Amino acid sequence: MGHSPSLRILFLSANRIMAPRMAIDEELTAIEHALRGRPGECGLVSQVDLTPDQFIAAIQSHPADILHISAHAENGRIHLQGKGKQSIGFGELVELLGVTAKKFGPPRLVILNACDTEAGLELLCKHVDCAIGMSTRISEHVAYLFTSTFYACLGRGLSVDQAFSVTLLRLQMSDQVSNEAPRLARREGVDTSELVLLPVRQPRGGRGARVIGNRYEVPPDNLGRGSKATVYKALDLWSDSTEHVALRLLHVNPAHNGPIVARFFHGAEQAHKLSHPNIVRVLDIGPRQEPISIT
Repeated sequence: MGHSPSLRILFLSANRIMAPRMAIDEELTAIEHALRGRPGECGLVSQVDLTPDQFIAAIQSHPADILHISAHAENGRIHLQGKGKQSIGFGELVELLGVTAKKFGPPRLVILNACDTEAGLELLCKHVDCAIGMSTRISEHVAYLFTSTFYACLGRGLSVDQAFSVTLLRLQMSDQVSNEAPRLARREGVDTSELVLLPVRQPRGGRGARVIGNRYEVPPDNLGRGSKATVYKALDLWSDSTEHVALRLLHVNPAHNGPIVARFFHGAEQAHKLSHPNIVRVLDIGPRQEPISIT
């Protein structure tokens, strides 16, 4: 019997004829890239350009912890493929999930990465622990940025609540959030600050080791410490290699040191673009919340 992934994601999309083309491939790639460090722990099933019949069949055929729907929506309905105005309303989606729950159990989280979907969140939370939707129309860039940031946070072992908060911060840092901020709704009695869909990785190494960003294992001793950052000899847990990397960990609070954090990321992003035999290569830039790191 094959290994069952810890986190099952069902990604469904439709791009109604005559509607602006959405960057579905980019959004899917963002999920795969964000969770690349959790091989074997995540199962991603994707189906695109769905008609109503295909949409129903997909939900009834694939158990999921996260149901991610990327489509166009308006007036309380999610548009699907097909001639005319094929769509599914929020109430119909809730009924479908209720029927499917008898077979698989309900998803833990539903993500409606589509315009004007906030109105459906409370309905969805009758059957799922929590749901995320958009309060108004959103751009493709916001849809992509939301997906890439949110799933990266889940991959680092953050709770749904923490991942959502960091994602809002990321959108604000890009000056993209305005009135199109995502909304998170919870079923009564569900504490999303405790809902962790991918648990934090544990260190492989010896006594005193800890894991930074759910990826880098660092020993208790450092290679050097300055006024704003500390450098460690770290092991990349996302890699099968036993080679070490240098990890620079910023030790300032981003909430109280915004300009310092902004300069740190600006320098890191510029260095990441450089490639030369005589220049140390930047491998990874950590999340924009504590702990902040560059590798």
